[in-house]
Amino acid sequence: MNWFIHSCVSIKIITTKNDVFYFKVPSGYLGGSVEVYDKHNKQILYRRIERQKVLVDFFFNQPGTYTVVVRKSDRTRDGYTVGQAISYSKTG
Repeated sequence: MNWFIHSCVSIKIITTKNDVFYFKVPSGYLGGSVEVYDKHNKQILYRRIERQKVLVDFFFNQPGTYTVVVRKSDRTRDGYTVGQAISYSKTG
């Protein structure tokens, strides 16, 4: 598999071998969420972040472009959501 990854600075990618996307988020993202979207912006996965290291398994997904969004709600007075996106392509 070939992976093309664009990542934000604070998310550390550990591995992308064997259709697995394994990364580490800052501790401030605990309690947040990981969402995966396909090329049509259809959400295919939603998971709460309970540990700093997060594993997303793409074994059963078709080759294509996916977007992984890491979010942590920030209850500021403006109500903004803090989030980062990781884009990559899985080719067969």
